[in-house]
This record gives sequence, C-alpha cells and structure tokens, in this order.
Amino acid sequence: MARNKVHKIKLVKKGLRLGEIFYTGGIQAKVLLDNCAYPTYKPNQTIVDGYQREQKAANVSAVAERTAANLASFDAFIDNVNINIRDAGVHNKDVKPLNPKLTDDGEFYIFEYDPSTLKNPELWTVDGQTRVKGLAKARAEAQISKDFNTINEIDSKMIGINLTFTTNIYKECFCFYLLNHYSSNIAPEGALRMMFDGWSQGKIDFVNEITNNPRARTKLNDVRAMGITENLSSNSNVWAGFISDFNENDKAHKVSIKAMTNILKPLLEKIDKDIAAKQLATKAEVMAFDIFEAFWEGLALWEPKMFDPATKYDYGIMKSSQAEVLTKVLLQIFSEHESWGKLGTSIGSLTDPKTYKQLVEVAFDKQHLIQKNGMNKNVSGPDCWKVGKLGSMGSATSSAAKRDMKDVLFALIKDQLKRKNPSII
Repeated sequence: MARNKVHKIKLVKKGLRLGEIFYTGGIQAKVLLDNCAYPTYKPNQTIVDGYQREQKAANVSAVAERTAANLASFDAFIDNVNINIRDAGVHNKDVKPLNPKLTDDGEFYIFEYDPSTLKNPELWTVDGQTRVKGLAKARAEAQISKDFNTINEIDSKMIGINLTFTTNIYKECFCFYLLNHYSSNIAPEGALRMMFDGWSQGKIDFVNEITNNPRARTKLNDVRAMGITENLSSNSNVWAGFISDFNENDKAHKVSIKAMTNILKPLLEKIDKDIAAKQLATKAEVMAFDIFEAFWEGLALWEPKMFDPATKYDYGIMKSSQAEVLTKVLLQIFSEHESWGKLGTSIGSLTDPKTYKQLVEVAFDKQHLIQKNGMNKNVSGPDCWKVGKLGSMGSATSSAAKRDMKDVLFALIKDQLKRKNPSII
C-alpha cells in the first residue's frame, strides 16, 4: 500500500457510548492488515501498555485455514471487528458528514484515513484480534507461496468494523472489558488485571463499575486484595517470583494473580471488620500484607527445605490449593488469638514470623501430624506436603476437603495450646 494514499472509509454514526462517538462501517482488508496493532498485555506492566491476552496459535491458525479454504464465504468475519484510533484530533479533522446538514445518529459520514500523515495511525484491534491475526496469517502464507490471486482476493475483502477515536487508552480498554465481560468471558486473570489497574489509576469507568454496579463480577474487595497480591509479588521474601501475572508465559510452580487474590480476600475482609470494631487507624491492606508475610516467613523458619530453592519443588506447600488451606489456618488464628490472650496464653505479635514458627513447630511435627498419602501410606510432619502421591496435602482440592484439612491443622495447633492452658476451648 502506498503510504500517502487516502482511504475513504464509509461510516454510519451510531451515537455516544461512554462519552465517545461510535461509528460502524466497512474497511478494506488490505488497509486494516497494513495498519493494525494489537494491545497485548505484557506481564508486570499497566494496561496502558496492553490489556488483551495472547491469542492461541491454534485459534489463529484455524481462522487462517478456514479463510484461505473458502474466501468466497469469508464467514470468519460475519461479525464486526472493533477498532480504535488513538487520536481524537483525527476524528475532528478527517471524519465528515456526507451531507453537512445531516449529522444525527444513523447518518452517513466519510473518514479520510491517511496513515502517512497521522502521529498515531494504528488501527488498534479492541476486539476481534484472533480473526485479524488469522487473516494476516492467511495472507502471509499466500505471499510466501506467491499465490497472487489469493493475496489480491484477501486484500480486496471488506471487513465490518465498529470504530472509535479515543486517546484515552483506559476508555479503549473498558470498551474491551464491556464487549467481553457481558458476552464471552475474559480470562479471570485478565479481567482482574484490567479492573485493578483502571481502579488504581482512578479511571472513573473502572471505579464506577467496581463500586456502583451490583452486577459487576469484580468487587471493591477483589481489587483491594489484588493490591496485596501485587505487593507480595514485588516485595515478599517468600512469594516474590512465585505469583504469575496475566499473559505470563512462565507459570510453572506459580500461583496466578487471581488465585492469590482469592486466597487473600477473606483475610482482608476479616481484618477490615477488626479494624472497624476497634476503630484503628491502620490500613487493612497493610496489616493483611504484614500478617500474611509473617505467617509464611514463620513457616519457612519452621521448615526451610520447603522453601529452599534446591529442595522446594519437592513440596507443594506453595501450590494454590495448599496455600489456601494454610491461609485458612492463619485466618482462624487471627480470629481466636485474642481470646487465647484473655485466657492467659498470648501467642505474640501476628506480624512476627517467630510467632507462627512457635505455633506450628510441634503441632506439625512428625509425632503429631500423621496422614495417609496418595499411596495409602502414612506420612508425617513436613512430608505431608510432598508433591504428588508422596504427600497428603495435595488431595485437598474441593471446598469441603480444604475446609476439613484446615480443621485438622488448626486443631493440632490448638491442642498444643490447650496442653499448656486447659482453659482454652
């Protein structure tokens, strides 16, 4: 495509959505493919840098094969692709009504698109990226084989589009969220990442969705707990490097941001209630991080080999289901520790790792924690956390099993306290 060619794109004005004017129309495939861009999320960045998951290669290939096999049908593009140009000035300058007197919704407009003159010329695929990538793959394969008939046929196809011109990338991302969250689901990690980043930046659409929409799947405490997850991912002595972000390729031996957020949320909510009841000035997210971090550092003090890089992969204590069980134990400790103190047994500070080491070092030793492993053999102490059939903890995957395992572990801790102070009930 000659870069100085003006492409006249016919549009119909749909009206305002989220304070932006939306258009629908058609664009020549060549123009789209030569100028498209994909806002793909890269781990540990913000959604300004991207917000979509990586498309599965198999899905892209399936579109390419289907398209190349039956170009006459072109049924992969039966629905519109959603496009945004990140330049509001382009809209004001180059989108004009066909009839200057007819500017209402439903009227015809012409967009004179000249990529060579624009600072931000990219056609960002807000939705439909798998199909666009599939079409690009089909054309690339035709170019490799020098199948010029197929190349020309692909290039000449018209693709239905919904088009916006917003410079606000958070607005663009929120459009993607609405398109997918209320039709087919966004990946849970992706939805959480988008909502957390938008909320953290104070973007009003995200804030309103989280705080004012009773049907929203991401609630205020989800993003607050996600903030703790972010803190752990960056600053924890135990968990840093072992929490996987949305679109991260290396997920082996890691807990996803969604799973960790779900693990932390009940602890945060319990601390919220405690702070409110005591009218404390402490921020719940800070206290939750400090208590959770101290708990896991205490477990590492108790049994270093479960956290040592040379031996940790022999154990599953940091797998999501087992981490959830142990955090449930921590939550129970938080709920009851003050009553123990009133009965004469203070366990120490909940933000001191030594507190938890002392609580578990006898309760979870080989004389007290004894279970059947996956081979129906007795295992005890730290060996219960061995991976696979060698251990026993990996069997607790259902909600009921996790609850039962929590009860077993907490009962062992409480039994040791009752030995020293029988008044504890």
